[in-house]
Amino acid sequence: MTQFIFGILIICFAAGLGWFGANLAQEGWKKWKRPEIANKINEVKVEDTAERQLRAYVSVGPLIVKEKFPKEISFVAKNTGQTPAYDLSSHLNFEKTGAEVGLPDGFGFPVREGFTFGRSVATLGSNGEIEFTFPVDLDDLTKVQNGKMGLFYYGHISYKDIFKKDHVSKLCYQYTGAKQGNVIVHEFRMCENHNDAD
Repeated sequence: MTQFIFGILIICFAAGLGWFGANLAQEGWKKWKRPEIANKINEVKVEDTAERQLRAYVSVGPLIVKEKFPKEISFVAKNTGQTPAYDLSSHLNFEKTGAEVGLPDGFGFPVREGFTFGRSVATLGSNGEIEFTFPVDLDDLTKVQNGKMGLFYYGHISYKDIFKKDHVSKLCYQYTGAKQGNVIVHEFRMCENHNDAD
């Protein structure tokens, strides 16, 4: 008999809990359906979609060495978005390592004073591209070619879109030496990290 009464009480409690949950869900749904909330959600979605479709997207090309005995290294930045990018600022740093040694674990790609080469541009139009050039130490390249050192170049481009939002495109390449022959070709390998963009 006691078990029967206990079972009835459990059923009543479960039914009451279900009724309370249903009413709570219904009230929440009513609030969700309120026009001002629905409209606000739609406005945010439309605005976000429009910004993503219209904003600037600056991509960074690979590192380039154009000369046999170079004094400069460069890369091309291209705006593949539909609107201009503003206040572009480019930076390139380097990290020397032991021969056949990668970047240290947890390397944070710091922007070091005295080792940072930068250049700024006011505007880069839609489908426009610009080459950023930085000095390079030929002695460092030669040490890598002779197997005495490892060398990584890394950096980023920061810019604003027409909505005044900040964006960053990153790059990291390892200098792997130069193929000898009639024409010396300097080669770079893309790093596993620090080659993304937002």
